[in-house]
Amino acid sequence: MALTVEEIKKQIRSLDSTDRDRLLRDLVADLDSQEDEDIERLWLEEAQRRLEELQSVSVAGIPADEVARRARARLSHGNLSSFPQKRETIDAEGSGSLPPVGRWGDVPSRG
Repeated sequence: MALTVEEIKKQIRSLDSTDRDRLLRDLVADLDSQEDEDIERLWLEEAQRRLEELQSVSVAGIPADEVARRARARLSHGNLSSFPQKRETIDAEGSGSLPPVGRWGDVPSRG
């Protein structure tokens, strides 16, 4: 016969603090490892999607030194609100004349 949740709680509370702490840490670690796997999978899917966008030339990349320069300029002025809401795109000369595509901060969602 399976124990009810209330019976399990009662048994856990009867453990000494060291055993109870170890049990709870193990249970939380089990939950965290599943969550980590889900997040890892979602980020891999997002990376693949972004790579495909770059390879299909539907978006243009921004060179890392240009991204760093822009970030330093914005941070040095303390103006975080100046970060664009849409992903900026630039042409080969860096003029930024291509239309914006996608959004900055696209993060995979869990559901």
